Amino acid sequence: TTDESSYYLKAFIRDTTHIDRFDVSTADKISGHIKRDVQSGPSSWTTFDYKIDGKEIYQGFWDEDTAGIIAPRIITTHEPVIKLSSFVNKKSGVLDSIRVYGTASPSTDDIGPEVILYDGARKLKDGDWVDKKFTLTGKVSDESGINLLHSIENVDRGFYLYLNHDTQNKIDLRDYFMYDRNSYTTGEFHIEIILPEPVDTITINVADNYYNQTTERVVINAEMYDDVEIANFLIYPNPLQDDNSIWFTFNLSNSGLVDIKIFTIAGRLIKTINNVSCGVGYNQINWATLDQYGAEISNGIYLVKAFVHVDNYNDEVIEKFVIAR
Repeated sequence: TTDESSYYLKAFIRDTTHIDRFDVSTADKISGHIKRDVQSGPSSWTTFDYKIDGKEIYQGFWDEDTAGIIAPRIITTHEPVIKLSSFVNKKSGVLDSIRVYGTASPSTDDIGPEVILYDGARKLKDGDWVDKKFTLTGKVSDESGINLLHSIENVDRGFYLYLNHDTQNKIDLRDYFMYDRNSYTTGEFHIEIILPEPVDTITINVADNYYNQTTERVVINAEMYDDVEIANFLIYPNPLQDDNSIWFTFNLSNSGLVDIKIFTIAGRLIKTINNVSCGVGYNQINWATLDQYGAEISNGIYLVKAFVHVDNYNDEVIEKFVIAR
């Protein structure tokens, strides 16, 4: 949302070169012209020179009188210029042909942008669980600004995302990124992700305007709604010697209700813990080592069966533990 004092600013950079098509071969060119042959008669063609904006290098909102941007470092002898356009309350303004020339001061910035990934308000880390379909938020910052000049075809300089090893289907994050209000160093993107596997790697590539590169990866678990699985079922302590209770810990691939049943080694049921509501990811259930009648169980070897059920799906696991007080 905006108010009357804020305006939307976009910046483009272009030079005096020409291209003859929009495709992969011209994706990273900052040409300010495109030539097209238009048929002007049965057997005659006329070449038209169309002016184009070049490549976008900034977009964001400002509510201050003076706005700033950082142009990416470029190498060209073809008189590069910057075009600014602003929009507010159905009004627009343009400042064009701002010269870019000379040699920039040496930069001490040799570190790529910082990238922090979120699912909602939760910062993502390796091993986290998310919905199979979720909105990924990325907060990106760099003192030299974020490079929006290059396409996904540029492996080192492009701003893109891909899942697992599928580099053939990179997603251009420039389409989803916007600078923070009144900033030319920080911004964020929001993109809906559908994870294809139970365990997925999300890779983000981004560079700053001095071409310092960052590759950020996070490995996450996808909640698969059409199934449920118990994993990493552990019993602590095992054997139980000095403690009065035992913890059953485990991971679930989907939220559901968990039943715990404890048996003697001969198969006699001595304790049931029913309908414990558990969520996706890590869970733990405590048991005071008392039987169905509240009596402390004796030393020996026991079996525990954990059973999870959700809708028409279920899974179970059986483990052994020892009590040796």
